[in-house]
Amino acid sequence: WNWEGFVVMMPLRGTYVADISLKDVVQVFEIRSALEELAAGLAAERITPDELEELERIVVEISEYIARDEFDKIVDADIRFHGVLYRASRSPACGYTS
Repeated sequence: WNWEGFVVMMPLRGTYVADISLKDVVQVFEIRSALEELAAGLAAERITPDELEELERIVVEISEYIARDEFDKIVDADIRFHGVLYRASRSPACGYTS
């Protein structure tokens, strides 16, 4: 089994990080950037007031975590932020599922 080509799970042998090239990393970030741009545009048109408030709360959290150098919490909050953004896009292409 292979997760986006970067993690390889081999039955009875374990989980390993696959060999990746700089070109692979750049391609993944290019695709992610395009999807995030699409999600943000769609979310701007479709976001609910509750989702907007949630994004605003997460931004405040991230600012507080940055001030305290709490990197793990910054990463977790960033993941939640993007999850709300994708959900607000209402687009399966952006990872939204109802």
